[in-house]
Amino acid sequence: MGGFAGGDEAGYWDTNDITSNKKKPRSFKVEELYDLVSFVPHKCTSFTIEGSKNTSLKENDIYRAYKAFSNFTDDTDIKEFFSSHKVLINQDSVLCTVAFIYLVKEVCNLILSDYELIQIGNSIGINETYFK
Repeated sequence: MGGFAGGDEAGYWDTNDITSNKKKPRSFKVEELYDLVSFVPHKCTSFTIEGSKNTSLKENDIYRAYKAFSNFTDDTDIKEFFSSHKVLINQDSVLCTVAFIYLVKEVCNLILSDYELIQIGNSIGINETYFK
């Protein structure tokens, strides 16, 4: 049960906070990419982000990435997951948004290529060099 090595096809997770130990892409200077964002169990009536400063939800890049995922994949698992988890971020940055994109792919067991993740990022203005 649990773990991120290939995902958990049964949908079970062993931890209270869902994070990943996966190493960062080459272009990042952050020691561990997923230290920037985590998903914490929390009953939510709408998409919830904590730790974000100075932006409204609709202008937040992580929220925009969430909407882009929903539009791109039409997968109800994403909306269902975020009705029971909130997003915690350690800083407002493009790196945090890219970490969010990779982590959503993992926890929702989405079968998306790197090219498709780049398309999602590009749709909200993130340069593809952040994904390489």
